[in-house]
Amino acid sequence: MRKVGRWAWVGLTWAATAGAGDFTWTTNGNALVLAKYAGTGGAVEIPAAVDGRPVAALGPEAFADRAGVKSVAIPGGVVRIEEKAFAYCSDLVRVELGAGVAEIGEWAFRGCRQLAEIAVAAGNPNYWSANGALVDRRTATLVLVPPRTAGSFTVPEGLAAIGNEAFSGCAQLTEVVLPAGLARIGAWAFDSSGLRSMHLPDSVTNLGEGAFSGCAALGAVEGGAGLVEIGRRAFERSGLTSFAVSNGVERLGKWAFYDCRRLARVRLSERLERIEERTFFNCTALASIQIPRRVNYIGEWAFAECPALAAIYYRGLPPEVDPEAFANSPGVANYYLAGISGWGSSLGGRPALPGSPIVETNLPVARPAVAAPAAKPRSGAAMAREAGF
Repeated sequence: MRKVGRWAWVGLTWAATAGAGDFTWTTNGNALVLAKYAGTGGAVEIPAAVDGRPVAALGPEAFADRAGVKSVAIPGGVVRIEEKAFAYCSDLVRVELGAGVAEIGEWAFRGCRQLAEIAVAAGNPNYWSANGALVDRRTATLVLVPPRTAGSFTVPEGLAAIGNEAFSGCAQLTEVVLPAGLARIGAWAFDSSGLRSMHLPDSVTNLGEGAFSGCAALGAVEGGAGLVEIGRRAFERSGLTSFAVSNGVERLGKWAFYDCRRLARVRLSERLERIEERTFFNCTALASIQIPRRVNYIGEWAFAECPALAAIYYRGLPPEVDPEAFANSPGVANYYLAGISGWGSSLGGRPALPGSPIVETNLPVARPAVAAPAAKPRSGAAMAREAGF
């Protein structure tokens, strides 16, 4: 959600009366901000005015951590909902936004795990509700899908972006259908959701930081021919088994596939120039990978803790390799194309040998028990036979 600054409300603070005794307000001029709710919960209706003064905003953390609140109705005069206004309301199921809401602060509904619906009053020019989810009309962005959303969810046509944390924590969600024309998926958009698969429209150019982090059931991601950037931690700790990075991807963020223990096949973009730190850290099923010809740097722990990794095939010159790039991956051997200059007998502390690269896809290399680091490396021909070419 878009972050907004705190209003400069000053002056009087008091507990209102006349049926509004569960609220504490702050004032500035003739308007009120709901500073804190201290009632017993249930269905809460925020008053439109108190003592003749209109309620114009909900302050930061106004309902935060209030157990027992089941629903909240926000009147039409409220313009702003400040950051963390409803954060960690553990029993909140439904929120009704009035026609005047124009700004919703960062993390306003974070941790509301029982939230099932966000309704928006007819006539609100800024937001609308799509199947219980919140959409920003002005930026064509899906802002928030309630965490209790289950099964399949279809993102409305015409949207340009999935907002930060939009599907975060939707543990019962198994499928999301994205529309053609979608351009961006925000940071932590699907974090810890129940997604099993994903098809990315070719219009998507950016995956934000942690976009699919913690999606343990996510086995396959397809499409995405238009991707240019995959953010850091994009797939960390996900259930990915294979991934073909679009050849348009120029930047692959740090920790992108960190701890993807089922990841066995990867094809990297031909436009990549760097493999950053911890990109494939603890990818325990990864047995082989091909490095595109433009890659000139492999970072710290990029392929560390990969016990099955037996063969890294390089299509170009030897890159700069951090001394810890292959830490605790004792079976790694580096293979380069015969005739490419600059190669010596080792790279990153592991043997370097001439050998044919795998074509198109990176098929796991059949390999016996991992040898100790000091063991004599096998010949490129032997590795080639085991790889099936």
